[in-house]
Amino acid sequence: MARKSIVYLNPLPSPNPISRFFDHFLTLCIVVNAIIMCFNDYTFRLIPGGSEQDTGNPNLALAKKVITIIFISECALKVLAMGFLLGHNSYLSDSWNKMDFIVVVIG
Repeated sequence: MARKSIVYLNPLPSPNPISRFFDHFLTLCIVVNAIIMCFNDYTFRLIPGGSEQDTGNPNLALAKKVITIIFISECALKVLAMGFLLGHNSYLSDSWNKMDFIVVVIG
């Protein structure tokens, strides 16, 4: 019974352990990024004439830059591996990758 639930949660496990590590690493980066976003300080918006550079933790700013670089690298690696637009398995043929690309370009 427990085996069926494990298979149900992950119906298409990747045969490549590097791919699984890559997916788990990116999921961890998404969770860490969400936690970092919780620590943003928006009090500068309450101060007349305040700017975003007035407040903030430099360590959080560095962490945001590192995570942004990781997400850009992930997008670039997938584009190099899968192709960008042309082909059946190209990067933009998957809806999740389209959303990921839009978020990376906006970010």
